[in-house]
Amino acid sequence: MKEIKVFDFTDYRPFLRSYLRSLPHAGRGQISKLAEHLGLNLSVLSLVLKGERDLTPEHAYEVSEYFAWPTNAKEYFCLLNQYQRAGSHKLRVHLKHKLDALKKQAEDLSQQVQRQVIFTEEQKSIFYSHYAYSAIRMACTFEGGQSLESLIEWLALPRIQVTEMVRFLVENRLLVEKEGVFLIGPQATHLERKSLYFKQNHMNWRVEGLSKIDQREEKDLYYTAPFAMSKEDFQKFRSELLDLIKKFVNTAKDSPADMVGCFNLDFFELE
Repeated sequence: MKEIKVFDFTDYRPFLRSYLRSLPHAGRGQISKLAEHLGLNLSVLSLVLKGERDLTPEHAYEVSEYFAWPTNAKEYFCLLNQYQRAGSHKLRVHLKHKLDALKKQAEDLSQQVQRQVIFTEEQKSIFYSHYAYSAIRMACTFEGGQSLESLIEWLALPRIQVTEMVRFLVENRLLVEKEGVFLIGPQATHLERKSLYFKQNHMNWRVEGLSKIDQREEKDLYYTAPFAMSKEDFQKFRSELLDLIKKFVNTAKDSPADMVGCFNLDFFELE
């Protein structure tokens, strides 16, 4: 199915109808969920989708938030709503210029091939503020990707929080959206040992690991062992652990993913 892009439309209502149909299971159940999110009667939203009524600007914005669209798509959708509601020719001409400019900007961006994007400090501070940013990326490596709804249900975090995370990942090309499904993007993350966020990243996953201890299952493995040994044996075992890590990384890279987990390892000397 062709990807539904808001920039291909001059009316937000046909776009919204097409977008909903492009979602998994043809968007079944999404209209009622969207109506509930907007605080609208289902019959009112149905009239909007038929082109017989308009969303308010506030509702149009909430729709774009609900589906976690990238910033430029959100702006275009909201402008389309204003354009449809405009009461004067002068205002419609003004809004049409803004729509054309946004559409051209989106076309220019889609033609750029920038595989290596260096995160700013602000972007790093966001990505490494919560384990779920990385967890969402891993979940989107599954065959077929993940919908926003499946991510919200899986993480059991507030909708607005997951929505903001997904939007950030899409805008920074760590995820891509196709037909209402999110897939792993072309951009990768790498954290240097000297980075200010190195400690934060490790803490995020260890805190999440500790939170799971009370509900641990047989498949989970937790092990803590203070020890005393010779420095020679310490270095030997450290080398063996590095080999194990390399094996783990290669296995995870080539494995067809159907679950998300975390491998935490600390092996250090008390001085």
